[in-house]
Amino acid sequence: MWRLKAVRHRASRSAKDLEEFKHKRREHEKALRQARRDRQLISKRVLLNEDEEQEKDVMETDGAPVSPDQIREMIRSVQYGGEERDTHLAMLRKTLRDPQTHLIFTKVENSMYVLVGQLSGHNAQCQLQAAHCLQELSQSPHLGVGQACLAATPYLLTYLSSPSTKLTELCLYILGNLWPDGALVREKLLAQGIVTALANCIQNQRCNLAVVEAVGFTLSQLLQEKDVADKVIPLVMASGLVPHLISFLTPDPEFGLGSAIECAWCLHYLVSCDVDASALLNHGVISHCSNLLITLGGATAKGSAEEGLELLIWPLLRCLGNLLATEVYEGAGCPVGVEDARLLVALCVFSQAYLSSHSALTRESLWVLNNLTADSPVFCSAMLFFNLVPHLLQLLPFSKGINSMVLRILGNIACKGAEYCIQLTYAGLLPALSATLRMADPDVVTLSLEVLHLLSTCSPQVAEEFGRLNIVPLLEAIKYYNEKEQCVRASYILDCYFHKHPMVSPPNLWLHRVPPKSSTSYYDVLGVKPDASLEEIKNAFFDKSKKLHPDRSPSDPSLHAQFVKLNEAYRMLSKDGTRREYDLRLRHHYSRHPNVRPSSRYTHNPSTAETAEHMRYWEQFRHSQDYTEKEWQRKRKKNLHLVGYCFIAMLLSCGAHYIGFRKLEDIHNNFMDEKDRVITEIYKETKERARVNGFKKQQEIMRQKHAEFLEKYKIHKSDKEK
Repeated sequence: MWRLKAVRHRASRSAKDLEEFKHKRREHEKALRQARRDRQLISKRVLLNEDEEQEKDVMETDGAPVSPDQIREMIRSVQYGGEERDTHLAMLRKTLRDPQTHLIFTKVENSMYVLVGQLSGHNAQCQLQAAHCLQELSQSPHLGVGQACLAATPYLLTYLSSPSTKLTELCLYILGNLWPDGALVREKLLAQGIVTALANCIQNQRCNLAVVEAVGFTLSQLLQEKDVADKVIPLVMASGLVPHLISFLTPDPEFGLGSAIECAWCLHYLVSCDVDASALLNHGVISHCSNLLITLGGATAKGSAEEGLELLIWPLLRCLGNLLATEVYEGAGCPVGVEDARLLVALCVFSQAYLSSHSALTRESLWVLNNLTADSPVFCSAMLFFNLVPHLLQLLPFSKGINSMVLRILGNIACKGAEYCIQLTYAGLLPALSATLRMADPDVVTLSLEVLHLLSTCSPQVAEEFGRLNIVPLLEAIKYYNEKEQCVRASYILDCYFHKHPMVSPPNLWLHRVPPKSSTSYYDVLGVKPDASLEEIKNAFFDKSKKLHPDRSPSDPSLHAQFVKLNEAYRMLSKDGTRREYDLRLRHHYSRHPNVRPSSRYTHNPSTAETAEHMRYWEQFRHSQDYTEKEWQRKRKKNLHLVGYCFIAMLLSCGAHYIGFRKLEDIHNNFMDEKDRVITEIYKETKERARVNGFKKQQEIMRQKHAEFLEKYKIHKSDKEK
């Protein structure tokens, strides 16, 4: 039997080494996550096989993986195949459809040399088949395969001006698929003049929309890469590609939406890269996008929209919204290039049509509508003229940023003056706001308070509707149980409301109405200036409290009231938060929320779980139901029955517990009696045996048992030592 002599413990890390290890691990995981995101953003185009009938005679490959020897034999057949080279190239193409064979092919000696030789040859059919093989390789997920294809890129760029449109299209998709395969590939293609080649290709192939679509795909691949955006964007703007992209925005009824979609996404990537907006405006990007959106909106409203139309609407909306956020406006208040107010109708149509299938498209349509109405009285008037406000109010129950964007648009309209506020009230905005004030999303509640404030201050007629629509109790509840920012806004609205309607009291008796502003402020009570420091307020409170203490003059009852008011003033002004709120209410200073301004990107801040829980809890107290006498008696009788049932259940539970405990006591007593009986029998038996044996014999028996025990112990001890 062997035994481990020593145990080697791993050397413990020091605290410094452990921190370095954790830092390196975090950096490594961060790099892995970034690489995973980059791989997900890479889009490679897989072409459909249009010549399946020609491939029926080609030998089919089985599902087994191809060995390097088989690849080497195929390459030899292509190199020395003679007239059957196109057939062997077709077989190689079908083999390369398996991504597992890509690395095997690139590691075989002279494989790319043979393939590039067939691409640069004079046989048109072999050129086409070699291009198909390169297209299969360009779809590989392995980065090394793309770098191996660099030997073919000069010929691919040259063939962009080929008379064969099929070969040109294949070369474009190969270049677009190769672009994301590493910085080395991108630098090589830029040095070889890929942007200039794309500009010449789209200019020469204007009549072939399939080639135009391929150019758009390749150009979008170039513009998506952020690492070389500063190199690609100036080349694209200087090459004259922008006018060609704009000219192909209109879909062709025979070809379809493909070319228009690719060109629209290219324009979106250009606008998103902080290009000089004036250069794009000079080309008429805004006018073309708005006119096309109007046309697509009419087709969507009639129900004659093509499948996949949202892929074209999406980049057009982003182009228009981002360019509107640059704040390039005419003197009349309309954005440059947008003169047709039917664009507002089209945006509302998109927001309604894609609400269930593509809610994000609805939000982006509203985002563009917000940027249009932010600083344009013309478009705000058009919103009211076309009666589009009811359509927007229908979107308020929907979340995911839709209702908050609608509230921003309504705030833009309400900012324009009292007439706009009255029109919004006639459109049914106040009942909708009373519903949004009850929502759990704090952003929605804040924006609702903003719009409500604009309505109440611009139009006295709106304030009169507060009592009828039961909005005052909602504001009271928000003031006491919501976030601080919302509380300040609700307090200011209530102050303005009760200043105009001093005799109105809220129906909720458990809430305290905001008192009207008094002529004597807390600063006057303490005898300090409004800009006094906390130390000055504290000293003034001590001095005043000594003079106004009720014990100083018990015969003067007014000292008690003055002392209470002094304590209330010090409690309000001694803390920074309550003092800021008091100063805000005292000065009636209230600014418009900055979120109604146009922005290039929409951000949404979700509510915290604690705030949402508070909202759901206090929601049950915001309504009180009135009962008639008969209903009250019925409810009281029902409650009495419920109390009786509870009392009976309590009695039954007590009885069951009593019976159970009595049964348990009997079982325990029986167990203890049986145990005592066994112990007594053992005691009697031992006592009788001692009486029979006698004292001396009993001692001998005990010595014998002790000796046996020692001997047995010595045996075990010796075994253990062995």
